[in-house]
Amino acid sequence: MKRRIVAWRSLHAAALLLLTLVRGAGAAPAASDAVWRGVETTRIAGTKYSTATYRLDKTALEAVLARAPKEGQAPLAQSPAVITLPMPDGSLSRFRIEDSPVFEPALAAQHPEIRSFRGQGIDDGTATLRFDWTPQGFHALLLASGLSVTVHPQTSKGDADYVSTQVTDAKTAFACGVVDEGLLGGTLDEHAHVATGDQLRTYRIAISTTGEFTTDLGGGTVSTPSTSASWRCTST
Repeated sequence: MKRRIVAWRSLHAAALLLLTLVRGAGAAPAASDAVWRGVETTRIAGTKYSTATYRLDKTALEAVLARAPKEGQAPLAQSPAVITLPMPDGSLSRFRIEDSPVFEPALAAQHPEIRSFRGQGIDDGTATLRFDWTPQGFHALLLASGLSVTVHPQTSKGDADYVSTQVTDAKTAFACGVVDEGLLGGTLDEHAHVATGDQLRTYRIAISTTGEFTTDLGGGTVSTPSTSASWRCTST
């Protein structure tokens, strides 16, 4: 009888150990701070990449955003506002940030709940960040040397968990397949203005949407501007 009890306990302990190892192979804890609470980090099957899930503390985030100066007031490197961005490997990366609107002043005044920011990496000096904070949540795009990361809600609800995902492979070359027939056989203007240098250029853009698009976002007068702000913020 004693042998059976010992054998059962040994089997039970082995089963618990195996279960722990299986869980550990698929998911691991993610780092946490005042703004982000790590839920788990999971390896994407068949790849070398991971994806991390986090929970956002809105109050802590808004406290950081309140310290962000307006773009152009001072060098970004001097910004007192520092935010962390959750990374796919479960770590947190720090950025100095500033308020960088994508709405013109009149439109921004109509939607003070829609804000956009830009940041420069502290832990990784090559990293740049664009993100927005809207009623639909937090959406970010990080670009660094050989790395591109997105952070977005798991669902369209602003109180959902957030997912950090790596979206590019540093070894994958990009080739543009668009051919502009108007340039074939012609010459390029050597004096054309290009988006390089330290001059900030501002462009006006008008975006129209269909009723079906607005309905799919939940309707109302905030969801569509929020989404268009996210697109513009993370594509600049």
